[in-house]
Amino acid sequence: MHLRRTVRATAAAAFAAACVFCAAVLFAGQEVDLETRAKIEGYVRLLGADDAKTRDEASGALVEMGDVARPFLEKALADPSAEIRVRVRGVLARLDDAQRARTGEDQTWPGLRGGSTRSGVASGDLPRQLPSLAWKTEVHERALIQGAVVPAGGYVACLSGEGVVRAFAAKDGARLWLSEIAAGVTASGVLAAERLVVPTGKGLVALDTKDGHVAWQFDAPYGSNAAPAIVGRRVFAAFKNLGVKAFDLATGAVEFSKPFSPAGALLADADLVVCGTADGSLVRIEPDTGKERWKKALGAPPNMGPTLAAPGIIVAFTKDRWLRAIRADDGKELWSVRESAVSGSESLAAAAGRVFLTDESGWIIARDAASGRLIWRRNEGLVEMGGPCATSREVIVSSRGRMTCRDADSGDYLWRLDVDSPDNAAPAAAAGRIYVLYDNELRCYERK
Repeated sequence: MHLRRTVRATAAAAFAAACVFCAAVLFAGQEVDLETRAKIEGYVRLLGADDAKTRDEASGALVEMGDVARPFLEKALADPSAEIRVRVRGVLARLDDAQRARTGEDQTWPGLRGGSTRSGVASGDLPRQLPSLAWKTEVHERALIQGAVVPAGGYVACLSGEGVVRAFAAKDGARLWLSEIAAGVTASGVLAAERLVVPTGKGLVALDTKDGHVAWQFDAPYGSNAAPAIVGRRVFAAFKNLGVKAFDLATGAVEFSKPFSPAGALLADADLVVCGTADGSLVRIEPDTGKERWKKALGAPPNMGPTLAAPGIIVAFTKDRWLRAIRADDGKELWSVRESAVSGSESLAAAAGRVFLTDESGWIIARDAASGRLIWRRNEGLVEMGGPCATSREVIVSSRGRMTCRDADSGDYLWRLDVDSPDNAAPAAAAGRIYVLYDNELRCYERK
């Protein structure tokens, strides 16, 4: 009752003040009526209440309102109170989990590093304390690719550059199946609806995840060297000499082709399909027809796939070290920052309104997705770091057998793991487990 009375009064005051302007407002790219906005803002303010029960009820109400509350919560991440920022991030994490429960996203890995934000996390939280080794299994690899681990539901798939794909049970590492592809794997695979789609030096191969047999394949003279992306029942893939093609996920039937010279992994999310080009541009195409919606010159080709850093904001890092934010609707540049070093990672990562970038000088950098403002930077003393693995609360980076976890909000050190290995792929997480593929074994870690 206390929460309802407080929120009712807060909402009524905000609603009355806003009515003098208009009947509705446009916030973060979507129209929200004033009454709904007032309710959301009232709940957000109550996250700072002294009473724990009031805070919990406000959190629950925001989660129940769903994604309409997300832009208001992301705006609240600028609050000067660190305690409130922590509570806001907690609500955003619950919204993410609720969305995955509705869509079954925790059973998919629809893009590079797990999806449009490249976070490397399919579902669940990362441990804030040093995790324990749950299991390990021997996997000898001669050509390790960064996006080698694809977790999904009850199993995890491992891809090797030699063209071998293995599946292991998530709970204990038991071997499920092995598939040998007649070409080397060139980049990370993507997963949805019982199809694991893998780019190779000869084209594209879709494996049936029940037993690993080839469900369909598409041959291309120069192959595909970037991670594809899945939206709904459609796969989007880039080919060196053929441009971007769309395929039916189940059958492999070609639905359209868009000829240009692609560079880097594809970004796809709902009706958003974006790809970098070899001539130094970013192109958005229509997902149903392949028609070009806009093209934005970046000055140099992207050296990794673009990332959806926040709703409506695409971020790309180019070979000349510029990090640029582009508005998804029209391709307008929102901000740009030149970093001090290039990156050897295949991806950026984004979580809760922040962008994480690793570079070849050993730095991990966190920036605000809306403004490009530097939030924090830390030097890990590592080179050849892979793509970050991030949630709203933690971020993990790894290189050469070392894995380090930091607080996503402050960059403060949380824990470190070391394994006697000359190299490892970028870690990936699902359902609270962290999977890391080393040159000689796959390891699974979970909280103690």
